[in-house]
Amino acid sequence: MDKTIGVIGLGYVGLPLALTAVESGWNVIGYDKNPDLIRGLLSGNSHIDDVSNERLMTGISGGEFSLVDSPNSLSKVDICIICVPTPTTIDHHPDLTYVKSAANLISKILNPNCVIVNESTSYPGTLRNVIQQEIAITRADLGDIAGYVAAPERVDPKNTQFNHSNTPRVLGGDDSVQVQRVSDFYRSLGPEVKVVSSPEAAELSKLVENAFRLVNISFVNELAPYASALGVDLIEVLNAAATKPFGFMKFTPGPGVGGHCIPVDPHYLLDSASRLDVELPVLNSAIEVNLKVPQKILGKVQEILGHDSKSTVLLIGIAYKYGISDTRETPALQIAEGLVKLGCNVFWTDDAVTTWELAQKYSGQKIDLAIALSSSSLSQLEQVPGHVRILDCTGNYSSLSNVISYFNS
Repeated sequence: MDKTIGVIGLGYVGLPLALTAVESGWNVIGYDKNPDLIRGLLSGNSHIDDVSNERLMTGISGGEFSLVDSPNSLSKVDICIICVPTPTTIDHHPDLTYVKSAANLISKILNPNCVIVNESTSYPGTLRNVIQQEIAITRADLGDIAGYVAAPERVDPKNTQFNHSNTPRVLGGDDSVQVQRVSDFYRSLGPEVKVVSSPEAAELSKLVENAFRLVNISFVNELAPYASALGVDLIEVLNAAATKPFGFMKFTPGPGVGGHCIPVDPHYLLDSASRLDVELPVLNSAIEVNLKVPQKILGKVQEILGHDSKSTVLLIGIAYKYGISDTRETPALQIAEGLVKLGCNVFWTDDAVTTWELAQKYSGQKIDLAIALSSSSLSQLEQVPGHVRILDCTGNYSSLSNVISYFNS
């Protein structure tokens, strides 16, 4: 019977998963190659928004959670789960450097009875043709695809309703015995488990989920100038459409998508399709629409400020969504860079972010315009003097007297 889990990569996917497993009665060995990160965790300092310091210390103090920066301890685990980043290259092609590194590490230390699980989001065929092949180069004794299962993560940072304990999991592998082992593990954490026919089906399901979100967000962003031209409140329209109890899912416009999933995963899908000579024009168009939104916001800023290159602008909410410290792929980056090119002085405020290299943190400086980029706490908006205009790119602050709606102006 499986008792010990290994987690490779202790970021926003791996650390919450490891702690959920500990809390569900498993022995867990968490590995990360960054010794500073391991030292910080052992000191009780969580670097993940969804993991409090208190929860981390409770998990460590029980003795079932080992944190290591040396992979040798992973030779003891029954199930080893890869939770490493899968970014894109500068030209938007899949970058599997971290996945290959994890597979190479596994090949050197894991026992033949260990089942290997990939939670890292990637294109169909990654488990079979990248991870398995990378391991087979060194460890032929680990066998064929039996012992390999795809289980792409479904983490939504700072989602207070859904987490590792109640978000259904999708699994796919070629060996029913190994799939059952992994299924038993995830079910022990609490969620339902959907087993699909192959690793490729599981891998594709994750890409479809996030491509679906990108397409629909891009669609409502594309509607914004049309609704404005009609003199219609787009947010009102979307709220009205959402009253239909079937056949409609509400998405809201914004300054563009951000984070490590929605802007990234569609490129993995496009790359995979292109290698099969399959075109996905709707997805390509959605990506282009999303990329243009920050530029349209900058155009609106120029309309408001005129040609005053000395204007001071405050960005409210620079993380890709409210309540998290993650600024990866945030549309605020492109907007801040554009404002600087226009000659503006740029400041920022965000309840969850402590540092950002693109601009100075706001501390009461006189400003000419504020731009609300994510749904923020009222305390952030209250920092803006009543006579200063706020360009609302969220659709949430139309009731404020000094707000200009990006969507209806």
